[in-house]
Amino acid sequence: MAVKMMLALSFVPVNDVLAAFDELVEASPAELMPLADYWEDNYIGRQRRNRRGNPRFALSLWNVHNRVAENLPRTNNSVEAWHRAFQQTVDCNHPSVYKLINHFRLEQDHIEIELQRHLAGVNQPEASKNKYVQLNRRFQAIVPTYVNVSVMDYLRGIAHNLEL
Repeated sequence: MAVKMMLALSFVPVNDVLAAFDELVEASPAELMPLADYWEDNYIGRQRRNRRGNPRFALSLWNVHNRVAENLPRTNNSVEAWHRAFQQTVDCNHPSVYKLINHFRLEQDHIEIELQRHLAGVNQPEASKNKYVQLNRRFQAIVPTYVNVSVMDYLRGIAHNLEL
């Protein structure tokens, strides 16, 4: 659970991540200290002389709190799905410029049709699998409770929904 709670830090508001990390480390068992050190070096920033150094990956890069609150995707899976579908329509690894331009035109036509459908009120399904729809709904229910519960309870609630 403590490992999942470390991952759940990505659902804490950016301004509160450092304090939440410190509280989580204090409550974690001693055998998780190597993981906490790794996390601090790469995602939080090492504490040095009353200030934290810069982490390898900026908090704004990996934090998804605002994305969940605004009902935006947490991953780039939709972009990868589009790329795969487009690649299959081109049907070769190195198309000629003319063939590629023709496929871009077809894709533009498709996007314009989808835009008109969206304007007409025809909505796309939330996700391809019901399991992910339910997970997104649970995250959207938990994230607003951040201000009403303790940080540890919040992290535990998020952690229950994460899989390793």
